[in-house]
Amino acid sequence: SPSGALWVTTDKLATRAVLAAEGLPVAPGGRLDPDRPELLGRIPGPWILKPACEDASLGLEGDPLCTTREAAVARARGLAARFPGQGVVAETFLPGRELNVSLLARDGCVEVLPIAEMVYEGFPPGMSRVLGYAAKWHEDSFAYIHTVRHFPEDPEDAALLARAGELSQAAWRIFGLKGYARVDLRLDEAGEPRILEVNANPCLAAGGGFMAAATKAGLSSREVVERILRDAVVPRNGNSHP
Repeated sequence: SPSGALWVTTDKLATRAVLAAEGLPVAPGGRLDPDRPELLGRIPGPWILKPACEDASLGLEGDPLCTTREAAVARARGLAARFPGQGVVAETFLPGRELNVSLLARDGCVEVLPIAEMVYEGFPPGMSRVLGYAAKWHEDSFAYIHTVRHFPEDPEDAALLARAGELSQAAWRIFGLKGYARVDLRLDEAGEPRILEVNANPCLAAGGGFMAAATKAGLSSREVVERILRDAVVPRNGNSHP
């Protein structure tokens, strides 16, 4: 993707602002200043807090879900000190299903690959169903072992998956993405999908979510990389490179 798209989508606050301005659904939230936490009075809790410009769940260690105003302010203060110069994002935690939509360029357009759902299997009451740092990186942790990627195939999910794909394609167009991307969504209390993040350069490692979706679509890693590179070719004199 172009540098401008990478810059904007790396900033979760900027991403939220663009999506909302374009009429796409996001979770209630915004920038939380721990010294002026009025935001918490405008959006319902519980709240999930994260640094605005990190990825790979950095800043989501421990339990990022805050059920009281005092806990949210304290966590925001800690994140602001740990990540100086970045805003702290606070959003109403969406309790529904979590979907990952992988997008891959195809012949000048974009293809929605099989949509994955992150399932929190056997999480006990009181344990937040969040894809935090441990769930991604601590292989011996309960969260890592019990957070499972699943590809829904129930016909009853068809309308939901189609809607998630439409929203993700809209984000692709709005940000001017190229090559490949992943859009993460979660369902609100009414079962409606809302966009959490837009990742313009998700990991292409064999065990990552993007390649899992590509494999589910019957694509090899070679085919994925070829399509990304082909979409990156700049047309010259009205003709694209072969």
